[in-house]
Amino acid sequence: MENNEIELTDGTKVVFGKRITAKDLIRIDESPMAQNPTQYQDLLVAEAIVGFGALKMPVPLSKLLDLDSIDRDDLTEGHNEFQRKSLGDRSAEILSETKARLAFGFKVGEIEYPMVEFGKRLTGRDEIEADRRGLKPGIARLCFSIGRQISKIATADGTSTIDGPIELEMFGALDGADIWTLRGAAEMWRQSFRLGRGRVSKPGAVSADPVA
Repeated sequence: MENNEIELTDGTKVVFGKRITAKDLIRIDESPMAQNPTQYQDLLVAEAIVGFGALKMPVPLSKLLDLDSIDRDDLTEGHNEFQRKSLGDRSAEILSETKARLAFGFKVGEIEYPMVEFGKRLTGRDEIEADRRGLKPGIARLCFSIGRQISKIATADGTSTIDGPIELEMFGALDGADIWTLRGAAEMWRQSFRLGRGRVSKPGAVSADPVA
């Protein structure tokens, strides 16, 4: 994976080198420090930083908050650029109301499962199960709900498959960009239950890595 290095106005070199996973997003989402938009975004940026001058990692949130707005703009752009570069030639696509291709995919051992098929409907019983597990509105509950709707995941060539539903624990190593693809695909599947399917947006290519 290619790192991305920027230099702040005081000469401090900052290196981005870590893609954010669902596990990271869940931890940040549940952090008391992430309860306002500014700090939440800074925690996302900090998560991707692997080098910040002579500081030990992880970089403290306070360090980012104390930066001048120009340096903060540069950090955001540096993070966005790293996200684009580290994506490489991977792409994601919502293929139909029931299928999507992820940029990275679920990983089991060394095997990647980027093909996802939806076929299970969410009910109130799924919501009760999420409540029972103590999942509050946020990334963890989103992943749980998505997993309950998945009927199958597969390798790119289809030679290996895993039947759904997909448990929350399997989302941990999933790349953060894939979460947003799955969110869109799952909502398209959910809305397909409506009789007026013509009102549902058509599937197509999606941004595999939305940036701040």
